[in-house]
Amino acid sequence: MKAKSVKNKSKDYIAESVRIQLIAEKRVKYNNDETLTTPSKVFSFLNLLFPNIQYEIQEHFFAIAMVQGNPVKAIDLHTGGEEKSIVSTSLVCRFALLSGATKIIVAHNHPSGFLEPSNDDIAVTTKLKHALDTIGIPLIDHLLVSDNYYSFQEHGKI
Repeated sequence: MKAKSVKNKSKDYIAESVRIQLIAEKRVKYNNDETLTTPSKVFSFLNLLFPNIQYEIQEHFFAIAMVQGNPVKAIDLHTGGEEKSIVSTSLVCRFALLSGATKIIVAHNHPSGFLEPSNDDIAVTTKLKHALDTIGIPLIDHLLVSDNYYSFQEHGKI
């Protein structure tokens, strides 16, 4: 939501105060002894929160806000085409700030099942990492998901 100025008849502008908040759409229980410390745990968590994502025919881009190793919020930020999902860097940063995250994990599905990162995947990860580092919230992994997963962190690419 953006703040807006409203022009009235006297040619003065009226500034409005607004509140921006995240609203939960779905809640799932998970074992809180299982902090998301490994990519396999993140993959399991994504499948719990967004079941059947491996069967989607369009790419979906997710972000998970973390506090002390625990996920506090997760969001499907963007739905793209069959081969590409272009996510807004500012949207990921906004989500990170609004959710109170101390760390962020991002993920997106590959409907093709091919889990090698494309040049676009690498470029988006680099851009997100830089933007999040700028606001003091580290990007700790980017997962590509299908029946299995590819972790940028496990492959030393983050």
